[in-house]
Amino acid sequence: MKDIPLSAPTSASASVSLWQLSLRRFIKKPSVMISIVVLGLLVFIAFFGVTISAYHFDDVFWDAITIGPSFEKGHFFGTDNNGRDLFLRVLMGARISILIGIFASAVSVFIGVSYGAIAGYFGGRVDGIMMRIVDILYAMPFIFFVILLMVFMGKSIYLIFFALGAVEWLTIARIVRGQALTIKQKDYITAARSIGVPPFTIIRRHIIPNLLGPVIVYMTMTIPQTIILESFLSFLGLGVQEPMTSLGVLISDGSQQLTEAPWLLLFPAGTLCIIVICLNILGEGLRDALFDQHLK
Repeated sequence: MKDIPLSAPTSASASVSLWQLSLRRFIKKPSVMISIVVLGLLVFIAFFGVTISAYHFDDVFWDAITIGPSFEKGHFFGTDNNGRDLFLRVLMGARISILIGIFASAVSVFIGVSYGAIAGYFGGRVDGIMMRIVDILYAMPFIFFVILLMVFMGKSIYLIFFALGAVEWLTIARIVRGQALTIKQKDYITAARSIGVPPFTIIRRHIIPNLLGPVIVYMTMTIPQTIILESFLSFLGLGVQEPMTSLGVLISDGSQQLTEAPWLLLFPAGTLCIIVICLNILGEGLRDALFDQHLK
């Protein structure tokens, strides 16, 4: 008589071990750990450095207008042509750009996941119509859509969240739709249908939770794209408005004084590059850790 195991491995325990293995692969990469440390330090300084500073980011120092970096005077990145401390303004700009990148990416992921999951699950004519809408929207110049939206509805930081999120959801919708087409063929989806579980309950409880891997990777990749897009809008004067600032606003101001005061461009541009590079490395690390593990 064969021995019957006391406990058989369940799908839940297998999924937990898979996530643990992916996490180990993720943290073993030196580039990923360096990016986490650099990005975490930058985020901490951006969010808490401004609050503990004795000065405000828009304080004017009349005796220090357009001076270069100086540790003696306490202006580590120098000042702009209005006498405002560039170090504090770069920190505030990094904070605003990161917040816009996170929230706008969250909006795009929410729209794209919902749209793609519905299209992939229902399939057939519903899927065909919804994907043709995506194809039409892909053909539209969405940067002009964002510009027109902000021109007619006003320049608000909350509108930027919505506007940038509304132009970034198309790709994730296609990715989620393809994954949903595969997942809906699984046995547990068939079992849920057979017992009368409503379609949208199946989508919410079974389809979307099994898409977390691609969604997390995509969101990590989308945040730097959104930050760059916001910087481009701010460079055109359609993004964050005074007295607030963002890295795009600082880069736009610095580009106009490149020969007279190069530090006004170099420090915000360097900060933007560091943020984008670290986020891209994290996204690639997540992609390799999650999907290479599945392939092996």
